[in-house]
Amino acid sequence: MIVQIDTDISDHVNFDVLKYKLLTEELIEKVIEKLIEQIDSKVSFYEENKEKIIFAISVHSLECWILPLYKDLKKEKVTGCFEALQIESKSIKVKKDYDTYDKLTRDFTKNKKLMPIIAKNISFGVFISSLPAEII
Repeated sequence: MIVQIDTDISDHVNFDVLKYKLLTEELIEKVIEKLIEQIDSKVSFYEENKEKIIFAISVHSLECWILPLYKDLKKEKVTGCFEALQIESKSIKVKKDYDTYDKLTRDFTKNKKLMPIIAKNISFGVFISSLPAEII
């Protein structure tokens, strides 16, 4: 099971992980700790199933993982990615729905396209490195 969350909401009062003043890896670690705490709040589900759970923590939004497919970024972008993706993906009208994300991410299935993207977004690289080798 993959649990995906964007960190743009991590400082919400009900989640309470401050996203500022932390390195990307530290933010991801804190968000994962909080998710595990919430998953195991009443039963030890995570501890009993951790080998089946992969966390996909996108800093600060999933669109920041996708944007480098459409724009050659010189520097990592972690804010305003949805809007930038709307501008850059000229052939796809960007909406927050399954069909749109399916179209936007088709190139992720090609290693030749996927591998350069990993270097352009730290949190995407952390996610990819957490996958079992047989998946990559």
